[in-house]
Amino acid sequence: MATGNLMEIEVKIMVDEVLEEKEDICNCEQCKNDIIALALNNIKPRYAGSNNGRVVVDSVDLSSTQTKMDIYRVVLEACEEVKSRPHHNR
Repeated sequence: MATGNLMEIEVKIMVDEVLEEKEDICNCEQCKNDIIALALNNIKPRYAGSNNGRVVVDSVDLSSTQTKMDIYRVVLEACEEVKSRPHHNR
């Protein structure tokens, strides 16, 4: 049985969407990876197991409005933090 953090997928999607909207945030690979890592460290992981491609455990409804707003908030906070202290020039 394989397992994975479902939030990781959702955070990566949300980061891409936010970076398209916000022109004042650097979207270089280093900054993007820093935003993803920071966001994932600040949101509760949700794991699911799969057996031959079928999800057998799903701990959260990732399509709910509240969950999407929680992810959006955490991603925006991560963007602001990375924007204030980027690592791409170090």
